[in-house]
Amino acid sequence: MSVFREKKFWLLTLLIIIISFLIYWLLSQKPVVPPEYQYDKMPPISKILSPENYSWQNSDFIVKVFDEDLESGLKDCSFYVSFYDTKKGARIAVSNWLELKRECNKPLTITTGPDGMCRGEGEIANGCWIYISSRDQALNQHEPFLNKELGEGSIRIFNIDWTSPTFSKIYIAPKLEEQMYPILIEEKKNYIFKADVKDDFKIIGCSLFVNAKDEGVMSLEPAGCSKKCLASKSLVIPQKGEYKLVVQCQDSAGNSRAGEQILAKTK
Repeated sequence: MSVFREKKFWLLTLLIIIISFLIYWLLSQKPVVPPEYQYDKMPPISKILSPENYSWQNSDFIVKVFDEDLESGLKDCSFYVSFYDTKKGARIAVSNWLELKRECNKPLTITTGPDGMCRGEGEIANGCWIYISSRDQALNQHEPFLNKELGEGSIRIFNIDWTSPTFSKIYIAPKLEEQMYPILIEEKKNYIFKADVKDDFKIIGCSLFVNAKDEGVMSLEPAGCSKKCLASKSLVIPQKGEYKLVVQCQDSAGNSRAGEQILAKTK
């Protein structure tokens, strides 16, 4: 029995030593505030200054920031980016929600596109979210927040769209599928040139170009349309000849694209 009790004693002693070591190791992992900064209990301030909240971005863009700590001073700054993955139906962070280091008070370059930081197209809740944070010498942490009312804060949402509008061919027939090409026209006669236009978000305007000359803004129907519109322009053919027709449209993110060039000629 004495041998059994002795083994039990040593096993218990070893267990206590291991537990004590683990507790010491865990405590040692906690950041220790230097004595000269222990008076500072206030977190630093971080703000995103520009671009505007909910502004449209169609390529890489610069985010200007402001960081400040009037007590112990700034120690380091960080950020992370999340986007909405339409295929997964979930918000994804490019760093798996781990903060990325940045230089305090230095502008950030945010990349867009399939391989960028903002790699999903979307607006408002489905847009690209930028979060910034900072830490002072006393290890107080600024927690990112969104201030929708004032349009400022350390979280800002950007609408992302790098895809240009798409078009049908230009036509004058009642329906696109009824149109023959090249389009046959008569001089001194008025024609309505049309094209079906689509965009993932919002079409803001289209123009008709004839022989590389801008003939003006096209009407968009139905009124208030955004993602799918009929663009049309009434035009009188001045004289006999051949005319090269092109429709060009722009969306809310500033993506601009010209459609297929169509030939129209007098009979």
